[in-house]
Amino acid sequence: MEIILWAIWAILIIIAFTGCFISKFPGPILAFAAILIAKLCMSVGDLIEWWNIVVIGILVVASFILNRMIPKWTKKLATYGKGGNWGAIVGSIAALIIVPSILTSVENPGVSITLIVMTFLVMPFIFATGFELISQKDFVASAKSGGGATITYICTTFVKLFTVVYSVYLMFANN
Repeated sequence: MEIILWAIWAILIIIAFTGCFISKFPGPILAFAAILIAKLCMSVGDLIEWWNIVVIGILVVASFILNRMIPKWTKKLATYGKGGNWGAIVGSIAALIIVPSILTSVENPGVSITLIVMTFLVMPFIFATGFELISQKDFVASAKSGGGATITYICTTFVKLFTVVYSVYLMFANN
């Protein structure tokens, strides 16, 4: 039974991690469900304190609120449409596809981390700008809109990623 629970936990965390980069997946909520399953049903649950569950719950609520507020704040700086939003999503998926090839081709960990970070910053911007360029005729306006969509994507991704990584950390910190 413990193996099945570990498998469920792993599946939830993988989907939650993916949900950090693809905005249509509920990443933090699935991470909260995974850590709650671990606390209530698994043998490692005794090592996870209830205050950690509360902290993750607060992070989930905060990420939900910020996920709604950050786009409103960034649209005041640079208005972007559905093209920019979908471009950032497609760019993040492209970055997820490119990252394994970076990890296998570069031996220096510092260079790998730098390339991965740049990939997750540049690919959403390129695709958001390209999708906005399809929607609009002016390149400058498209680049500004793509920048706004990318800033929104990066900020919301960071908040969600922090929640998921903290959930994974809790599982392995005390073992």
